[in-house]
Amino acid sequence: MTGFPNATSGARFRLLIALLALVIAVAGNGTLAQDATPETADDHDPASSELTSELPPPDLPTSNQQGFRFEIDSTSQINLDAVPREAAVYRLDWKEATERRTARIAEKLGIEGEINDRGNGTYDIQGDQELYVSPGLVQFFSPDQPEEGDLPEDEAAIGFAREWLRTAGLLPNNVDNGTVVSRSDETRRVIVQFIPLEPANLIAAYPSAVVTIGPGGDVIEASVRWPEINRYDVYQLRDPKDAWAEVSSGEAFLDLQLPEGVADDQGVVRGQATYSSIEIGYTTSGLPGGEQYLQPVYIFVGRFVPEGSDSSYRIRAYVSAVANSGAPVG
Repeated sequence: MTGFPNATSGARFRLLIALLALVIAVAGNGTLAQDATPETADDHDPASSELTSELPPPDLPTSNQQGFRFEIDSTSQINLDAVPREAAVYRLDWKEATERRTARIAEKLGIEGEINDRGNGTYDIQGDQELYVSPGLVQFFSPDQPEEGDLPEDEAAIGFAREWLRTAGLLPNNVDNGTVVSRSDETRRVIVQFIPLEPANLIAAYPSAVVTIGPGGDVIEASVRWPEINRYDVYQLRDPKDAWAEVSSGEAFLDLQLPEGVADDQGVVRGQATYSSIEIGYTTSGLPGGEQYLQPVYIFVGRFVPEGSDSSYRIRAYVSAVANSGAPVG
């Protein structure tokens, strides 16, 4: 070994170890770690947005569900200077679908039948009850029609749905209290949805667990699309004034449900929108099968008054919030 001519081999080794420890200690204080690019929010300065990687564009709709086109004069009563300038981004890690996992779920639910390998990591069982398992979805269906009887009340239906998910081993830790999203006495079904507690204000279709309950609390259908949700990093958000410019110029996606007769013969809706608050919601980004994330979006909330009307309706405008993200996609 060169560089330590007067030291014995043991002394050289101890000196080398001491120098190595010093380098590690200095790097731990940040002096020698300037070129590192952290992968999690815990070891990343959120103000240093240049260290974060560009995210795929957020998944936002491109047209109104009713097919309207809007010509709206928009005004804001929002203090945009009070809007947060950074927010967490989450990575979605999907569980691998295997024959063993399919068999485990079937056993817990008492489903009998042969497991069929459908290829591309998908499995199903076509027996007295049906089960489908893929990397992005676990789906259950009971061919039995709902029995006669009264539907359970909302709270009871949520309890039946939660217990079914727990029994199947599909109840996540990061799950909310559940919500009844649909009830039909005609079809004798109550549909219960669970979404994550974190991040809050999810506007994407998943992660979610949707369970359909019939009379007596029987589970008729279930659809679970719930990957592991891991904090990825903290990202700098766009200037809210730039986001508002998109809303006021008609570039944002509008969530606005209107009665018949508001639009003209060409499907154009005109009127005045006044926005009074802003929220940070989360939507998915990235293609299924690749890297996927939950990233923040700005949601401008207000009231809309159609031209020539005294009635007002809730309006929400969605705009991408992450500074280094691609243009929104539909």
